[in-house]
Amino acid sequence: DPMCIGAPLPCCAVDLVPDDSGEEEGDDHHAAASIGVLRVRGPTVASGYLGGERGALTEAFATDERNVRSFLTNDLAYERAPDELVFVGRRDGQVKIAGARVELGEVEAALGTCPLVAGE
Repeated sequence: DPMCIGAPLPCCAVDLVPDDSGEEEGDDHHAAASIGVLRVRGPTVASGYLGGERGALTEAFATDERNVRSFLTNDLAYERAPDELVFVGRRDGQVKIAGARVELGEVEAALGTCPLVAGE
């Protein structure tokens, strides 16, 4: 089931940016067209990663013409009601476990090499 992630904190704003990856997930109640990538904006958003660039990941950070910083989270969500966002998945197949980034495709590939998992 999709999980409600609530409303933004008072110090920031969020919006949904259309996902152009073609990997949108829908549920039974919402068409994929209403699902977008969660973007967080405000003065508490960092201008980039601590310690410098991390390749393409730096594209997630932006500053607009009014000097407001934003971060594109890669979380896919839709708005069920005003200030009520529902999380439906990730755009990039990446999750964090105990603060460490984990690529789900790598986990799936490793499990596929195990005879008991692969069905051999």
